[in-house]
Amino acid sequence: MKVIGIFFGMLMFGDIGVACIVGALAGLLSGIGFLKVDKRLK
Repeated sequence: MKVIGIFFGMLMFGDIGVACIVGALAGLLSGIGFLKVDKRLK
């Protein structure tokens, strides 16, 4: 889902597109972090 947000951010113009890309990247990085923590806890 975050990849779709990055794609839509590239289609948007101006500050809205930048905000969409930043939000999608933040969600992607936090998801990767949660997966790494989950593997270490098991």
